[in-house]
Amino acid sequence: MSESSKCVAAWRHLIGAFAAMVLLAFSGAGHAEAPLPDDWHHWRYSAPLEPPADPRGLTAVIVTPEVAAHAQPDLADVRVIDDSGREVPYVLHATHDRHTEEQHAARLLEVGFVPGESTRGIVDLGEDPPEHNALEVEISLPDYFLWVEVAISRDGEAWTMLNPRSPIYRFQQSGLDGNQTIRYSASRARYLRVRLLDGEEMLPLDRVRVSHEIRREAERTPLEAAVRPDPAAPPAESWWLADMGKARQPVSEVRFAADQAEFHRAVRVRVSDDGKAWRTSGYGDIYRIAPEAAATESAGEEGRERLSVRFPEAQARYWRVEVINRNDPEVSGASVQLLGTPRRVVFRAERDRSYRLLIGHPRAIGAHYEMARLTPQADLAAARAASLGPIAVNPAWADPAPWTERNPYLLWIALLLAAAIIVPLALRALRG
Repeated sequence: MSESSKCVAAWRHLIGAFAAMVLLAFSGAGHAEAPLPDDWHHWRYSAPLEPPADPRGLTAVIVTPEVAAHAQPDLADVRVIDDSGREVPYVLHATHDRHTEEQHAARLLEVGFVPGESTRGIVDLGEDPPEHNALEVEISLPDYFLWVEVAISRDGEAWTMLNPRSPIYRFQQSGLDGNQTIRYSASRARYLRVRLLDGEEMLPLDRVRVSHEIRREAERTPLEAAVRPDPAAPPAESWWLADMGKARQPVSEVRFAADQAEFHRAVRVRVSDDGKAWRTSGYGDIYRIAPEAAATESAGEEGRERLSVRFPEAQARYWRVEVINRNDPEVSGASVQLLGTPRRVVFRAERDRSYRLLIGHPRAIGAHYEMARLTPQADLAAARAASLGPIAVNPAWADPAPWTERNPYLLWIALLLAAAIIVPLALRALRG
């Protein structure tokens, strides 16, 4: 290294150390550590990774809320280095919901009405039907809420109850398409009997669809976000509000707790980046059925209650959970919790090496390693857990922003000086 390069490096370390001291004094984030290698001076924070005692195979460390708060929202600035400063390939691993559906041919044979009891229909799947576990009903009404019963039969005469009471609804006036699918234990029975448990009048049961669904739920953990009642909720609704702060961790589920013994409510989930403009992220419904109404061995996969709403993963600072009460009072003792799928940084650790996780580069572009294409998902899921040490500030940190962005006031001074010189010359030229 030339003398000039050494001088530049020395000044850079000195300025970086001063910047880190100022950062510690005013932000209170992290503590000082030894400077990162020169190649990594644009990363503001780092934390030691402690692999398991036997690092054979893959090692994984979970992305904590503290890490998320100091990194880019999409974690594009995450890097792993070893004690020699070498970049270590990694995979940012997370499990996600998987849902496959295969529709089957089915005929709605007849629709009848028993006054005071129900509208009922018989569905025929034909001879030797494939396995099925979901029935979607189409009712040509804009707004409704109904309890539905589903039974099966192999001959159309002897019936076995599969789901005695499951809710379907549509509230178009509230902007909710709702849910029209009833799920039940898998069966190969030829006939289905669906009963809409409302005996006031015959309901327009127009069409049905039968399918076989396979659902694999993602791993989800509660997020460290306080969800508080929002007093700005309009009449007939209950709102809860959460501020995710800088972390903006991905959310994919809203989970409720309640004291009330029996209820059904539609739920809408909205997100916002500024707390003013809101967009819908997901919707669903929650319910709890009285024990005597759901007392059966084949009450369906969701049993007598469903207290969570799942939706495609989203990121935002503000989250608002809206419960549509309509003419009913608020659900007593209700509380809300946000959940998300944890991210893990998976890498291959070597024996007798130490590692650090780097974050805090606002201009970094996400890293792409062949490891993500070559490593089976099962191996990633089986990676051994590592622990993450405290986050520290890099005392040699250098702002990656261009000089013009870091010193905008100097540009204004230069413009003013230029104007001070050019304007008199221009006036003199005009007078001449």
